[in-house]
Amino acid sequence: MREKGDVDYNEYRYKKYVWHEDGRENLPKKQRAEKQRTEREAPPQKSRRKGKRRDDGMGVDRQGAFVAITLLLCFSITFLLAISAGRGSALSIFNKKTADAGEAYYGVSVGVYDDESQAAAVAAELMQAGGAGYAIQDGGRYYLIAWAYRIEADAKKVAERLSGYAASVYKITVGEPSLLWCKTSDKDAVEEALTYAGAAFDGLYKICVSLDEGNISESQARSRIQLLYNEIIKLTSCLDKITVSRDDFNLIKVRAETTACLAMLKNLTDANTMRYNLSAEIKYTSLAVVVGYKNLTGNI
Repeated sequence: MREKGDVDYNEYRYKKYVWHEDGRENLPKKQRAEKQRTEREAPPQKSRRKGKRRDDGMGVDRQGAFVAITLLLCFSITFLLAISAGRGSALSIFNKKTADAGEAYYGVSVGVYDDESQAAAVAAELMQAGGAGYAIQDGGRYYLIAWAYRIEADAKKVAERLSGYAASVYKITVGEPSLLWCKTSDKDAVEEALTYAGAAFDGLYKICVSLDEGNISESQARSRIQLLYNEIIKLTSCLDKITVSRDDFNLIKVRAETTACLAMLKNLTDANTMRYNLSAEIKYTSLAVVVGYKNLTGNI
C-alpha cells in the first residue's frame, strides 16, 4: 500500500509562469540560452527575435505600459467592488459543502505569444509591475493573464478599460468532476476538499484588493493568508485521513492538488520566498490554483 509520504508530487508541481493544459510539468527547456547563444554568434544586422507576438498593442515602452495596466487594474477592481456590493457576488464560499463544479473564471489577457520563452520573459515584466504574469498555453499559443474574475461582466469592464493594451477576456472553464470512482463513504470528504480552489481564489482576491487599495499592510495581508491557509487545512482534513490508508490514484490526485495549493499559500506568508511584490505573487497564485483545479476536475 502506498503511504502518503511516498506519493511523488513532482508531476503536479507548477512550472513558473506557464501551466501546460495537460496538467504536467515539462522538463526545463533551454530555449532562452540557445537563443542568446545564437544571437551572440550571428552578425548584429541579421539577429532576429524568435517568435512573433499576436495583437501587439503595447508599443516600445512595455514596462511603462505594464505600470499603466496595473494602475488601471487596481482602479477597476475598486470600481467593480462598489457596483457588486449589492448584487451578492459571493466573494467568500467557506460555508459551501459541495465541490466547485461546472464553473468558469474570466481572465484579462494582455498579450498572446507563439513562443514560450518570450511569454515567460514578458510575464516576468508584468509581475514586476504588479500583475499576475500568468501564461496559459492554449492551442499552441500562450495567453498572458493580468488577473481573473468570477463574473464575466467584471472582466469585460476591466478589459475595456485596458483596450489600449490589446486586452481581451480569456475564459477558464472548470468542468464538473464525475466522482464515479468515489466510494459513497468517501464522497462527502472528497466534495468538501474540492471546495479548496474556490475558497483559495476568493480569499486571495479579497486580500489582494485590500492590499492594492492600501487598506492593509503586507504584514496584515500575510496574516490573512495564514488564516486562509488554516481554512483550507480544515476543508481537506477529512480527505487527509482517508488518503493515509487508501491506495486510490484518484484520491492521490486530489490530495496532491490540495497539497500544491497549500504549499503556494504557505510561500505567500514568507517574505523570503518573494521574487516579486506580494500583490503580484497573490494574483499569480490565485490563477495557479484555479488552473490546477481545472486540470484536476478534467481527470477525476
